Amino acid sequence: MRTRRPSQHCLHCRTAPAETASDRSSLQFEFALCNNCAKKIQSGYISTREAIKLYLSLRAEGVNAELDKSDGYKTIDIVVESARIHIEVDAQHHHHDDEQGLTDLQRMIHSLNDGYHTLRIPNPLVNKKLKKTTEFIVKYLKLTETKVRKAS
Repeated sequence: MRTRRPSQHCLHCRTAPAETASDRSSLQFEFALCNNCAKKIQSGYISTREAIKLYLSLRAEGVNAELDKSDGYKTIDIVVESARIHIEVDAQHHHHDDEQGLTDLQRMIHSLNDGYHTLRIPNPLVNKKLKKTTEFIVKYLKLTETKVRKAS
C-alpha cells in the first residue's frame, strides 16, 4: 500500500488532472476529482455518499482502494485487495434491524470463506470523524497487509 499523497491528480483515476477546489464535484465530496470521475461517481455507483467519502479519503492517503466491487455474490462498498479487506459503510438500519444483521453476518462469512475480512464502519464516523477514521483504517490495513504478505 502506498502512503504518499497524490497531488494534482484525480483521486479516483489518478491520471487526469484534478479540478480546482472551486469545482462543484470536488466540493460535493470534499476531494479533487476530474470531471469524468465526478460524473461517474455521482451517477454510476450504488454506494452511499458516506462510502464514497471514505473511499476518497482512503485514496487521498495513498490506499489502492476500489469502490463498489462485486465478488460474484454481493457488491462491497470498498475493497482493498492488497490487505484482503472489505469495508462496508453502514447506515443505522444495519445496527437496529435483526434481519439486516443476519444478512450482514451471512455476507461476512461469505467474504471470510474467500479469504477477506470485513470492516463495518458506521455512517456517523464518516460524517463526523472522517480524518480519524481514515487514520485508523490505514493503520489496520498496514498491519493486515503485512500479515497477508507473510502468509503468501
